[in-house]
Amino acid sequence: MRAFALILLLAGCHSYPPTPEDALSQIEQCVVSADGLSAWKLVDSDTKSASNAVLANYRLMQTIVKAKYPPADAQRELEHLALADQPDDAHFFAAMSTRWAALEGYRKRLGSVSGPIKTKLDSASHENGRDHLYVARQDGMPFLLESTGRGWAWVDPRTEWLLEKDRAAHALRTVQDNAALYKKSETP
Repeated sequence: MRAFALILLLAGCHSYPPTPEDALSQIEQCVVSADGLSAWKLVDSDTKSASNAVLANYRLMQTIVKAKYPPADAQRELEHLALADQPDDAHFFAAMSTRWAALEGYRKRLGSVSGPIKTKLDSASHENGRDHLYVARQDGMPFLLESTGRGWAWVDPRTEWLLEKDRAAHALRTVQDNAALYKKSETP
């Protein structure tokens, strides 16, 4: 019985909004307030995974730059990687969202907050047994949601984070290559 209660408690900690309408309402709130921490709670697991990978690459780049770069070059590079000092994945996601003005970019998609909500199943998109649904105010532009076993997750930020994951992986290779060149130039 205790194990069952623990499972329910843990499942409740990581749940998404139970309905598309609730999800839209929460998306609207975090977009209007530009609250990246609230957005973190809404985004899908693929977006979170991509954000986590970007943070890991940023932190690895920081370590390499501090250890291998000459001081002047290191200072310049570390300024670009300062967001890696965020305490956790959620704060990193929020800080990057602020840097990109990502949430502000979704404002134009909002309709009137009191307008009726329309939903439309995306019949062409059914990944990993998960349905995708477009949800919007009648006078707004749609947001893409994904059904999970724990509610409805927000999918729209995924594309930018997957691109950033690729950019961070490329940047890491560049930092590693530069570190090797710095080391090579130091040897007589």
